[in-house]
Amino acid sequence: MPRSGLKAKWLLKAKLKLQKLRIRLQTRPQNASTSKLPLLHSDVLAEIFRRLPLRDRARARQASHGFRRLVDELPIRLPFLMFHTDKHGNVELLCDQLDFLTGRLLARFSGRYEHLGDALLMDTATAEAVLRIIAAHVSTIAHLWLDCKQNGEMAKILVEANVGRENVAHRISIEQLTVIGNTGGDDFDWYRKLVLLSRKDAKALRFRHVRITSDEQAHAFWQAVGQCHKLELLQYEPCRTDHLSREYIVEALEKKPIKNLTITNIDNLSPCDLGMIGAKGRLRELSVVADSIKPEALTQKCLHKTVASLNTLLIQVEADFSIDNPGDRDAIFALLRLLPITATLEVVHVPVSTSHAQPSTGNLAARIIGFWLALAMEAERTIKLKIDGLGQELTDAGAGRVLRKCHEVTRGPYTPDGLWLQSGLGSLLVLDRHTWFGDEDFELC
Repeated sequence: MPRSGLKAKWLLKAKLKLQKLRIRLQTRPQNASTSKLPLLHSDVLAEIFRRLPLRDRARARQASHGFRRLVDELPIRLPFLMFHTDKHGNVELLCDQLDFLTGRLLARFSGRYEHLGDALLMDTATAEAVLRIIAAHVSTIAHLWLDCKQNGEMAKILVEANVGRENVAHRISIEQLTVIGNTGGDDFDWYRKLVLLSRKDAKALRFRHVRITSDEQAHAFWQAVGQCHKLELLQYEPCRTDHLSREYIVEALEKKPIKNLTITNIDNLSPCDLGMIGAKGRLRELSVVADSIKPEALTQKCLHKTVASLNTLLIQVEADFSIDNPGDRDAIFALLRLLPITATLEVVHVPVSTSHAQPSTGNLAARIIGFWLALAMEAERTIKLKIDGLGQELTDAGAGRVLRKCHEVTRGPYTPDGLWLQSGLGSLLVLDRHTWFGDEDFELC
């Protein structure tokens, strides 16, 4: 029999025996003999254990010393790990393998934490100690999410734990990294080192409410991003206008297989910069908010190829945009027609403050909704609308007014995200106050 056929035969037998073993492990008395456990080649068992969920691995580990040794040698992959600071200053650890963490990695940990069922609650010092233990034992974190006051320190712990490993192959791998906020000036230096640590496997990087403080820091950080050759998703949303990153971000991304790009508050960002980033033709999701990027700018020739290949485009219109200005309306219509017919335009509409004209506020919501719905109908496209700054009652009243006044408008199917309105071949989703674009897009598509 060929070697490949022999291996498949062994794997099949091992899987059948392992299924019986898992049933035995659930019902086996504590003092039962281990002499009757199936004898399999160690490499076959290791391959089977590698494919088991972590919880089942932990059960198999209790069966015998031989199983324990095999399981302990296997790499550990956590699909999701998040550290979040709550309103009281404590840290919540969220993970889809909490039982494994507490029963295996933290079994001998003397620090105090509270098990909340879906999270672990602990103080800052304990969170840092827990992360050190995880960094020492875990080989891969599919998605690491840092959203705590000591983000920089947490990144430092991971970097230092892995730099000390002589064998590069044993260093931790992070496939998706999300960082929300930085408090210290050197936090970004540790983010950069964490990106470098993950450069071979990183497919998604998300940095929100962050701030780069020097040109040297910007240059070094985007150089690190440029070394992530598998990068498919990037979100960079600084807390204030970034005057330093524009030239470096284009250089870092123009040769990457980027499919999903979100960038906001980049000073002097141009349409041609976006065209260079999307030149490889793989960009499918684009969200751009910048003073230099207006709707009419997105229709420039250097961006035609990029826009025409998108599935989703997000824009923001503010006080300098008027629903009564024919030029602004024509720019949006041209942009809609440039998008594929199956694409969706997502709009954040920030209306002019109406605090001095309260009686017209309800009518303003109806006029905004009517404006975007009419464009969707004429262009035969789909638009999702977020009206920023208006309460839910005013938004609902505006949608109701449109339905009453416009007989050609019909209410679409119910969705938990908001209200669908349809007119002709156009559709408009008016998002609820607490819903945001992409709330369901938690992982890479």
